[in-house]
Amino acid sequence: MSLTNMTEQQAPYLRIAEDLRQRIFHEEWETGERIPARHALAEQYGVAIATLERAVGLLQSEGLLVARGKTGTYVAPHQLQVTLAAPLPVSALLPVLDPLPTRILYAVGIVCEDPGPGEQNVQPRLAELLEQQARSRGLRVDVFSLARYGGRYETAITAAHQAGMNALIVLNIYEEPCFIPAIAAQYAHLRLPLLYITSENTPLPFPCVNFDQVSLGYAAATHLLQAGYRRLCYLTPFGAAAGSRDWVKERYAGLRAALQHQGMPDGACLRYPEHPARDLKAHRALRPKVVHDELCALIPQALTLLPGQEPVALVAPNDYLALHVLSALQALGYRPGDDVGVLGFDDEPRAIMHGLTSVRPSWEQICQTALQLLTQTLAGGAIPLCSTADVCVQPRASTRCARLIR
Repeated sequence: MSLTNMTEQQAPYLRIAEDLRQRIFHEEWETGERIPARHALAEQYGVAIATLERAVGLLQSEGLLVARGKTGTYVAPHQLQVTLAAPLPVSALLPVLDPLPTRILYAVGIVCEDPGPGEQNVQPRLAELLEQQARSRGLRVDVFSLARYGGRYETAITAAHQAGMNALIVLNIYEEPCFIPAIAAQYAHLRLPLLYITSENTPLPFPCVNFDQVSLGYAAATHLLQAGYRRLCYLTPFGAAAGSRDWVKERYAGLRAALQHQGMPDGACLRYPEHPARDLKAHRALRPKVVHDELCALIPQALTLLPGQEPVALVAPNDYLALHVLSALQALGYRPGDDVGVLGFDDEPRAIMHGLTSVRPSWEQICQTALQLLTQTLAGGAIPLCSTADVCVQPRASTRCARLIR
């Protein structure tokens, strides 16, 4: 089985686990069937037995595989066993790059925010991926975190200019658009080449690479429809922060648009609760048990609001909530991936570990495009004002088997 279509930034055992997960998902081996012997799989993937054992062990911990004494390892009944583990370090997911060039071409500053305590924040992960790819291109990289500059983009940009950076990459993903005028003012004043990475899809006064929240929702619904789900519930116990762009609502708009384009009735997709009581920041401050108990109450209510008996999937605004949904479903007696589908967004590392289907922008393409455009600018070339990244759907066990619910 080739690994060429797999995400390159994963550790070897995670790459193998993901590939085996996909082979199970696509029913290369049926339930109860024995998978090939360890030595045969290790030879297929070109790795040591110990690496293969680690990958198989991960799938056993998820409940996708089961060992039966000396007879071998078999595909288990499709039931996800979810324990919310600590996030994997970013370094485990980044690609192994070629040795750095001996000649440094340019100095590039990356301006981004720091993650909050325990958060799987997208921006620091993307900054680290950018940093590694930039160094592989012979660029000197310095990171200017907003925490060091009072959370002010303009101050961080000024500091990067004073530090002698030849160009800047500014990350402002899922953040308040009120920062844009300050960034634009610094861009015009300092005349420093700048590339902006954002979830905004509106015209900006500087070159940017962006992605579209509505497209993420559209891709999620398209995948679920193709997998056989006909009723979708978008669980939103939280909303976007006050005064910021409502990315939670935009992802829901994408879900609804995809269903409408496929001729599905309006009642096939609902948002529940329709008016969240808190924003994401307040929700993340809750203890995990509070989140779990709240979902155990919300999920049965949501399922009763969906008419009919066709297969149903629960969609969460991000993987953070989707992982809690998996755990809550199990507590309620459902089998995620068999009885109820579950899908999240952003494809954080724990989604891979727990077989959670997730939708995200192509971070790899974003990094490659940003660095290509920036080096082209530094070389004196013209670049487009805006480039939009593709959407990636990562199908896993949590949406593998659409069934009727009675």
